[in-house]
Amino acid sequence: MQFSETLVAAMIGAVATMSTALFQLYSALRSRGKFDVKPKKGMTLRSIVSVIALMIASGAGGYVYAELRQQSAAEDLHSMRDELNAKLQVLATTTERLAAHEIGLGRPASAISAAAETSNVESIVYAPACQGGACTESGAQHLTLCGAMPTAMQVRKVELFAKAAGAQTAWEQAAANFEQDIGGGKFTGVPAEHAQDESHKAVCIDFMHWSTEPHLARVVLQYGANAPKESALSEQSAQAVAAAPASSPTGSGSSAASAHIASMTQSASP
Repeated sequence: MQFSETLVAAMIGAVATMSTALFQLYSALRSRGKFDVKPKKGMTLRSIVSVIALMIASGAGGYVYAELRQQSAAEDLHSMRDELNAKLQVLATTTERLAAHEIGLGRPASAISAAAETSNVESIVYAPACQGGACTESGAQHLTLCGAMPTAMQVRKVELFAKAAGAQTAWEQAAANFEQDIGGGKFTGVPAEHAQDESHKAVCIDFMHWSTEPHLARVVLQYGANAPKESALSEQSAQAVAAAPASSPTGSGSSAASAHIASMTQSASP
């Protein structure tokens, strides 16, 4: 059985008090015995009763003191618990108000924490070298890079990269833009979304290649829930439309083949 520190302190005080009383009683009895050869009857009994009463009072006092300390500690703990509950209630009320505000802005409550989370998906395609004599933009081969993501997600940022297949250049140094000629190839058109199933869709970007050297084209799509009103996909589409020429040089008799290659690497799951 374990005792609290306050109860142990009270017990020590009671033992000390009783020891002192017994020692004083013993000393008094010895000194009286030296001078009073015939002590009065009843004195010894009264002294013993007094010592016993003192011992009982000391023990009761220590126990009452320990109980008072324990009750005080329990009241302090109860007060701390009430204060913590009050703070939790304030926090819950604030969260409900924030959720109501977000819903008022047209955003679901479940998207409050998910709005700040983003994920990336990338697609890389190998464009072989042009063979034959028709290595011009009008006879370019068309390849499509697609990235898969949940249907509810929106594209926030589109990053384009292209470099020669044998180049040791880092991808960060091979950034490109829509309609930018990278030396026999370019990203063209506008990003397009295609439904895959009920819960997933693919965002695709076209890449034209007519170089006599093979190239690697890479697209990184950053997506998240509840993108801003003007999403990155819309911005990239507007830039592509603004940069696109008025007429396309590609004729109806072109023998270009459309190879849809989507080697996608999911770098973060939503």
